[in-house]
Amino acid sequence: MENRLWLLLDALSEDYKTSKQLGEELGISEKTVRTRIRELEEAIEGSGAQVFSKPRYGYCIRVEEPDTWEAFKTGRYKDESRLPLDSGERVDYMLALFLNRGDYRKLEDLSDFLFVSSKTLTNELKRVEQILERFSLSLERKPYYGIRAVGREFDKRCCILQNFYLPKKSFWIGGEKQEQGQSVVAAALLELTREYDMRFTEIAFQNTVLYISLSISRMKKGFFIGTAMSPIPDRRIRREVELAARLYERLDVEAVHKIRMPWAEIYLAGVYIAGRRILSLDEDRGENNLVATAQIDGLVSQILEEIYISYGVELREDLNLRIMLIQHLIPMEIRVRYNIPVENVPDRQIREKYMLAYSMAQLAAAQMTEYYEREMPEDEVLCMALYFAMALEEKKTMRKKKNRILLVCVSGKASSRLLKYRFQREFGEYIDSLEICGVHELEQVDFKQVDFVFTTVPIYRKVSVPIMEIHDFLESGEIMSIRHFLQAGGMQFLNRYYRRELFFSDIKGESREQVIHEICERTGNVVWLPEGFEESVIEREQYGATDFGNLTAIPHPRYMMTRETVVAVAVLKKPVLWSANMVQLVVLTSLNEDEDDEETQEFYEITAAFLSDKEAVESVIQEPVFENFEKKITALKR
Repeated sequence: MENRLWLLLDALSEDYKTSKQLGEELGISEKTVRTRIRELEEAIEGSGAQVFSKPRYGYCIRVEEPDTWEAFKTGRYKDESRLPLDSGERVDYMLALFLNRGDYRKLEDLSDFLFVSSKTLTNELKRVEQILERFSLSLERKPYYGIRAVGREFDKRCCILQNFYLPKKSFWIGGEKQEQGQSVVAAALLELTREYDMRFTEIAFQNTVLYISLSISRMKKGFFIGTAMSPIPDRRIRREVELAARLYERLDVEAVHKIRMPWAEIYLAGVYIAGRRILSLDEDRGENNLVATAQIDGLVSQILEEIYISYGVELREDLNLRIMLIQHLIPMEIRVRYNIPVENVPDRQIREKYMLAYSMAQLAAAQMTEYYEREMPEDEVLCMALYFAMALEEKKTMRKKKNRILLVCVSGKASSRLLKYRFQREFGEYIDSLEICGVHELEQVDFKQVDFVFTTVPIYRKVSVPIMEIHDFLESGEIMSIRHFLQAGGMQFLNRYYRRELFFSDIKGESREQVIHEICERTGNVVWLPEGFEESVIEREQYGATDFGNLTAIPHPRYMMTRETVVAVAVLKKPVLWSANMVQLVVLTSLNEDEDDEETQEFYEITAAFLSDKEAVESVIQEPVFENFEKKITALKR
């Protein structure tokens, strides 16, 4: 039974409903309701239920044989050709329809077939267009003919793979035969990749199998890649193209499927393989192959130099990061040129969780856009962010901070020396120096040489570093608390970044540029800002959005420009559209060259945690005072 009749059946009940009520509920006319009622009566004959009608009352459904009726209803989802049940499924259905058909489809016919109004369908078509645009495809509208998808066949295949084959959604050709076909392709591809000594990740291998299977399926339906896709063969992927030719030959495509293989099909299969495989830096295959050239190595050096100039974070000598970037960039150039999506894209939350790494990736993407003369897709930027996040985490792990600790105890007690020995044994990996003094000696202490104070007695004078009270003999619960305290490094260092005089609660700008201008102007009244600072902040926005959702943005200049680290927090009177999101809380940052790498990363991590905390951000917007901001950001758990 067709889905439109199932939906009508869902709307019926044991109580009568008029054709007007049913029409309003289903978005169809009364005449259509009456027509489909007649169709439904025929469809459910012998099912154990019956439709009854009564003048002026309408229609109802009565179940006469419950067991037979339940058995009838279980067949609803067994039909693979069923129609979609909700908006999300309708989007998938229309996307599959347009990708799998080359002819025009009229909106009114689709509306009637899918059992929804034209208005609803028009809104859902916008979502279909958004998906197609990511693959350089579009919907073409022709008066009196209808709508169809247009674009290159290779792009359509990439779209199909990403939206139907990989997630295994409904509304696409599937089933046992397809699974069997994929296993044959996988066996042949595995044998050839071993022969050609080419390596893939597990996901990339499976994606390549799916592409080859899909290419055969599409050619059988008459959808071939045009010769315009490969006007000038790229000699660097000669071996990948050769492998693709032998793969189709081994699958005996021409004999089994009665398909004459065009050169463009073989070439683009080679392109797909080149964009998916893992490149080894020790491969020596001649000058016309995908290898790490001096140009690629130079691009990576330029990226790492740009990051150092912009953030003062030293990654230029990180060999592991350099290798990961080179291995990513070589096949990436193929992917970007032919619009092949990257597989295994990191979670998009990486933008909030690793704000510094994502900002670095944006700068890298700007350099790559200039080098390749092509815009970098967001998924490629996310992959780069993952590499930078790993490098920063490794850097943090390798540079475990050593702290200068002062123990304040009752002088002369043997327990003081015992406490010192216990500290050295339990926390030695975090200690650079460990001194003991009495309360009366605090006046002589230079706290510039101290990171933390642990005391067994009350301290009533003001001390400029974090203090933690402990017992003379450390208790078991205290050991864990002290370790966490030393690992986190306390939150005291934030005082160097966030200052009361640079907290602005009444920014009135009505656009991103106006807001940046007002913040820069007011910050310049408090601290020194160099000429061109504001222009540099605006320029940085062109390299990638600095708004991260949750009504927040963290703009900064293109390069390090200030003598000291400057961080201004601004709450706007009303939200403004920044890049892709509305923003009402802005953290303008400018680091100096002498900033400690580890502390810079710590600052960004805490700031990112705050900016992604919806409750904390809302609280500061509602109560825009420095004390509330300070309370919220220091209370965060990293």
